[in-house]
Amino acid sequence: MTKLLDAFFFSEKRKNLVLFLRDGAKNLTEIKDSLDVKAPAIIPQIRILEEKNIVIQKGKEYFLTDIGQILTDYYICPLVDTLNLVEKNQKFFNAHDLLMIPKALLKQLYKLKGCGLNQVDLQNIYEPHRLFIEILSSSKWIKAVTPIFNPSYPDFFLQLAKQEKEIILILTPEVYQRTEAKFNNLIAEFLDLNNTHIYIYNDKLKLTMIFTDHYFSFTPFFKDGSYDSQRNLIGTEPSAISWGTEFFNYLLNNSNKI
Repeated sequence: MTKLLDAFFFSEKRKNLVLFLRDGAKNLTEIKDSLDVKAPAIIPQIRILEEKNIVIQKGKEYFLTDIGQILTDYYICPLVDTLNLVEKNQKFFNAHDLLMIPKALLKQLYKLKGCGLNQVDLQNIYEPHRLFIEILSSSKWIKAVTPIFNPSYPDFFLQLAKQEKEIILILTPEVYQRTEAKFNNLIAEFLDLNNTHIYIYNDKLKLTMIFTDHYFSFTPFFKDGSYDSQRNLIGTEPSAISWGTEFFNYLLNNSNKI
């Protein structure tokens, strides 16, 4: 297996070629144009991949073999996507605590490949909040995790719930107690609806996460334990929402329903 993986990673041209062929067969002209290479440079790399049974030629087109497709789908693409994600958001990942993420989901960070950093400009601090409200208002369902108390949210989420959106919240005991103390009537009305649920997480929460049928937002705390109110990782791809769903269900299993 090591020799097969070496066939991918020892050469940037070979790696780019197998990624290009992942979407289907291509002829030599398409390969040269897409990878911006000349025939004398790419043909020897094709021959190496053919020797390893990673690529096969049929007529004038080149295909990934079954083994080539498996290696690309399960090893190359996840690794490349993870590296691209971390490189694009390296300062964010370096500054934040990722220890709350289960190991199984850390290995699936490639699912966040389409996510990017959203940073709040303090001079326009209300603009992201307005966009956030618009996103939630246009969503069919909402799932959120937060250890942060925000006095504007109880009424906002109640109004969303009255629009028959399914809403599931995971809160800390402290956030729930503060919310119930200040907004007892709103909480009671919220929980009285059939499409709403509140859960209390049994341990420390060091992240905020909210996602819907078309939006994903994730902010782990800083490594010193403080909350980052200015940056979050956001995306709209189904793979990010799938990752968020797995993480949410993991937290749900360690929570108690109100």
